[in-house]
Amino acid sequence: LTRRGSAVPRGRAAARRSQFGRPCVAGTRSPVQSVLELVREGIGADDIRRDFYPDLSAADIRDCVSSCGSGRVTET
Repeated sequence: LTRRGSAVPRGRAAARRSQFGRPCVAGTRSPVQSVLELVREGIGADDIRRDFYPDLSAADIRDCVSSCGSGRVTET
């Protein structure tokens, strides 16, 4: 799906836009893009949850990654 030329993630990772028009994980104010940047830096799902976004589940992080069609998430 696209909205105004940008990809809109599916699942819980896409349910609302609240941070300056960027997609956020539903029920949180956690921007999908920020989660993806952490994943691209090689930070594992457990570390992301512990250090940055404790309100996210590992499934939420996987949804963020799958919504952009890139790679995999490691659980460290």
